[in-house]
Amino acid sequence: MFRTRGAPKAFEDHVDMSFHDSRDWYQFKGGAFVFNLIMVGDEEAGPVISLLNAAPHSILPVSPAHAHASDSFRVALKGRIHMEPDVYGAGEFRFQEGWRVYPGHGEVTYGPEGQWEIVVLGDSRGQKMRPAVEFHPNLENEMLKGIASDFGTVGDVMSDDPAMGAGPSAIATTLAPKLRMGKLNGSYEDRANWDEVSPGVRASLALMGDPRRGPMVICTDVDPNRRAMARARFGTELVRIVVSGSCRIGDTVYSQGDVRIQHPHHWCDAVEALDAGLRELIVLGDRRFLDCEAEADGWPRSIPGYLGTLMHALGDRVQPARSAA
Repeated sequence: MFRTRGAPKAFEDHVDMSFHDSRDWYQFKGGAFVFNLIMVGDEEAGPVISLLNAAPHSILPVSPAHAHASDSFRVALKGRIHMEPDVYGAGEFRFQEGWRVYPGHGEVTYGPEGQWEIVVLGDSRGQKMRPAVEFHPNLENEMLKGIASDFGTVGDVMSDDPAMGAGPSAIATTLAPKLRMGKLNGSYEDRANWDEVSPGVRASLALMGDPRRGPMVICTDVDPNRRAMARARFGTELVRIVVSGSCRIGDTVYSQGDVRIQHPHHWCDAVEALDAGLRELIVLGDRRFLDCEAEADGWPRSIPGYLGTLMHALGDRVQPARSAA
């Protein structure tokens, strides 16, 4: 499954889109904030990837403490993410377990670069905003209903039936044995502690969302002029987002904020980091289809091995309680 809004550049084997071209994206607060969604993986329980773009000097309104039923991952590309008392700068990220309330924030004024942020919800059925203290009208949920209608999805945004919402899930990552109080902070600056998956390439890998059909989320840091990934293909969508630096795939150069969605079973040419190096966020849509064909040993052929290790870690964990109460 692949869905998004607007008309990205479509090719036979992949789709290109970018923060640099936000025409036809959803607008909020008179266009000071624009965003788009990418849905991949399983039709029912796949992840939803949100691309959030705040204009320079825009003012982010107050957001109350709230939760989502889905696990989430978010990373800043530009500007800062405010989740008081935590503030995340460029390249810093946070994993959050579903149903765990996270802090809100007061009014935030962005600087001259604005803000670019990526949020991955592991299970598209769990997008509904669930405030710690209920309030009406909830404009975010009303907006989400319109988006769900556009995308033809249901989930907890459109239905209060528990059977339509996100099921049990948990996060497992190579960064730490477990999350503390439902969250885990990280940064691309910590790459020295990540696994070296091939010469000059370090990565952290995580599972989130539905235990059987959810995505794998990978952060990679690649030294300048190194091969980030050999020519390869998977049985599910491969989403690549440049967090910083740049790379070349075939004849195309991708820089910060550029996105490539490789269709299932289609080969992606080798990814070559350029002079500034490369930091990427990679989302593989459905963990059931991570068997990899590649033209070189090692990375990314080693991804199924990481999957086995992380699935074992999930099996050893008590699933966090999931309740709408």
